[in-house]
Amino acid sequence: MQGLKDRIEDILTEKTEIEEQFSQIQSEKRQLISEKDELEKANEALMEEHEILRGEKQLKADEVKQLTDDIKQLAAIIQSMSELNKDLTGKVDKLNADLEQSVIASYEAKAKASNMEELEKHLNEAIETSKKIEEKNKDLRAKNKQLVKSNKEYTAICENIQGKIASFLTENTPEEVRIFLVKFSQDLGKIPQVIQEESSTPTENAGNFGEVVENENKELSKRVKETQNREASLYEEIDGLKKLLEKREKEYEEMANKLSTLFNASATNSDQVKEQLRQVQLKLGKKKNKCKLLQTKLLDIEPKYNRKLSTLTAQKEKAEKNNEELKEKIAKLKPQISGLQSESREQKRLARQYANTIQVLHDEFWKRDTALIKVKRSLIRAQKEIKSLKALVEKAETHAKSLVEHQTNKTLIELQSKDQQIALLKGMLKGNPIERRIQNDSLSKRGHSYRTSYDESSINTLNTSATSETRSFSSLTPSMLINKFLRISSLYKGKEETPTGTKPNLNKLVTNLRTKLKIFPSFSSSELNENVPELKGSIDTSKSQLTLDEVINAIVSTI
Repeated sequence: MQGLKDRIEDILTEKTEIEEQFSQIQSEKRQLISEKDELEKANEALMEEHEILRGEKQLKADEVKQLTDDIKQLAAIIQSMSELNKDLTGKVDKLNADLEQSVIASYEAKAKASNMEELEKHLNEAIETSKKIEEKNKDLRAKNKQLVKSNKEYTAICENIQGKIASFLTENTPEEVRIFLVKFSQDLGKIPQVIQEESSTPTENAGNFGEVVENENKELSKRVKETQNREASLYEEIDGLKKLLEKREKEYEEMANKLSTLFNASATNSDQVKEQLRQVQLKLGKKKNKCKLLQTKLLDIEPKYNRKLSTLTAQKEKAEKNNEELKEKIAKLKPQISGLQSESREQKRLARQYANTIQVLHDEFWKRDTALIKVKRSLIRAQKEIKSLKALVEKAETHAKSLVEHQTNKTLIELQSKDQQIALLKGMLKGNPIERRIQNDSLSKRGHSYRTSYDESSINTLNTSATSETRSFSSLTPSMLINKFLRISSLYKGKEETPTGTKPNLNKLVTNLRTKLKIFPSFSSSELNENVPELKGSIDTSKSQLTLDEVINAIVSTI
């Protein structure tokens, strides 16, 4: 029996050592988690700064793109204005060419008009010449008529003289006189012929000249008519050219005015566009300078960010390495735990054998006489002790197994979810002194000297208190929190060191209680007197509602 007790004490000692190692591992884990959180915060800060700079860079790039688009639009406007200017220049050149042609046509019309004037002069001269010729012809005809008349008169005179000569010629006329008179008569007969010949020659010449003059007059009249017709058509053409020239001059003046107005407007617009382009170029230069500054700043920040990122990566790798080491430690502890479990099973088997043996002895001693009743009672007490030891061993085995599995699962889960596991571990660490206290109380009630046994109700209370540490405080009342605090503080009374090896700190417990009670706006004195017996006499019952400081002072006065 003594060996079994010693073995149980050794198992509990090993359990305590395992708990201490586990607490150290948990503290290292918390430290690693805190370092990991700090590194994550630093990484998040760097990422936020990087995102801000990236956003600023994107904004500047968008502004530069917008300015580039504006410049392209201005360039397109300038191009369209240049094309419009070219079109206007082409139209002006075309109008100048048309004007030159119209000027040439006007000069040609003027030249034709001057030629017509010269032709008119020549025609007038020819008409005057023809008039003079007609007058001469009339004079010649009058002279011809006079000559014919005088010829007729000379002929009549000659005939009269010849008749008279013939009447004078008689047989008695002397021969000489006869010859003279005959010859004279012949000469008189020749005079009309000569006159007729002389008169006929000028008449023929005059007739020929008249025909020529008439022909020339006909030709001249024909030419005059043609000239008049051509003159009328030329005058009409000249009038049309003058009207066309005037119209072209008006159109040219209007077009020139429009072109000048449009050219002035285009020049004004071109000046405005040039001014806008200059302003845009200035803005673009400023934006480019800002972009260069941001790029230099980004280039300066990128090495820092890379260094910090490499540092964070190294720290992360270190944390992962530490986690792997923790896993290896847990893996190394698993064989020890399995050995403890096997030893517990062996002890359970031995206890069962002892129980069977004691039961057999009990049956044998029960059949004996009454002198052996005391021995039987002692055996019964021993049997009860063995049963209690057996139950203790079974509970220790179960608790150790559940503790190992629970701690292993917690260790694995805590690598993923930090906050919940830390709360659970705090609850377990706070629950260990309660468990020992309950074990000691249960053993003292049964009158045993062993303070290492467990009671089922104590374990249930321990599990309930440990689990309640992880729950939300919204379902708890102030009385429940105060009772829990008083139970925990009662375990620390008169102790210099807790079972886990840490010194109790009531001030820290009071601070935690104050933090938990801050969620309640006020506290009912009647409820506290009814549900918290330890506070009777410490609470002022004259007040229906108490403040947090009054409740804390009453609790501190009780402990």
